[in-house]
Amino acid sequence: MKTKFILYTLGLFLLLNITACSKQDDLTPSNNNKFVESPDGVESSNQISGTIIPEKDLIQATHQLYKDKYRSSKKLKYDFITHKSMTYICAKKLNLSEERAIIMRDASIMPDFYQTGIENGYNQQWSHAFMLKKTIFGTSWVWGDADDDFHDNLDGDSGEVESPEGYNGKWAGHYYKKGERDLGDWYVGYACHFMEDIGFVLHTSFPNIAMLAHHLDFEVWMDNNWNQGYRFIDDASSISPSDYHYIEKPKQAINQAAKASNWYYSKYGKKAWEAYQASGYPTKAGTGNQELVDYTRSMIKETTKWTGGTIQYALNKYNQW
Repeated sequence: MKTKFILYTLGLFLLLNITACSKQDDLTPSNNNKFVESPDGVESSNQISGTIIPEKDLIQATHQLYKDKYRSSKKLKYDFITHKSMTYICAKKLNLSEERAIIMRDASIMPDFYQTGIENGYNQQWSHAFMLKKTIFGTSWVWGDADDDFHDNLDGDSGEVESPEGYNGKWAGHYYKKGERDLGDWYVGYACHFMEDIGFVLHTSFPNIAMLAHHLDFEVWMDNNWNQGYRFIDDASSISPSDYHYIEKPKQAINQAAKASNWYYSKYGKKAWEAYQASGYPTKAGTGNQELVDYTRSMIKETTKWTGGTIQYALNKYNQW
């Protein structure tokens, strides 16, 4: 049974030697005033961490936070660019309207706000990871419950002790079944965040202390090369919807995606990290050796396939095309 952690670093050190563990009011869709300033009483700064926003304000407040962080700031934290861009690209490639793609895009960055900080027990580090290792007994889960957060934001209570782990106890299917498509779309975008994190070796592996020490450096390097330098955005854009992974069971999909990026199992996860080390842990656009660039491109393409598959899964299951 999974247990809550206190601190990410301490937990990782303790878990390094583990070899096996058991594995977890109305909003009108056609509202043209959806993307406006945040309503009274809703804080749109980092103070939003730990705050539960009423569902009637959720989409507006999310969009305001998005604008605050992207359109007015020159310093963009990693994952903000990657998450919002990858989610938006997949939604548009699936022929969703601009409005629906924006809702999913904005929601995809929200777990980094709602699950961060001491007031949330540093839940971001726990919920955004799904670390695996290879043992003599086969594959062992070591750390993180991204599989539960992913499932619960799409389909509700997964039966784990900590469930339901969807934002504010709700999920996409809850709102789709009520006919509130926009809020359903918001939860799909929110769920995409967990799949996108698991698509990168940093969130599925802990082979050595260097990965912990330079985790953020690698993310900054990716961010700085998203729209410039090596332009990783082009790799995400190059994937056709016909290549998106078919998802039948969300938890199973997280396991598969984790193996695809994991240090021990991936064709490119380990090589990408080793190339990053060999390059001296760069952070700027256009830096790093060719192997690093090539293997990172592979991770991005694979993650895009899982992200697109996530949106397809939800819209197919709840008939929301």
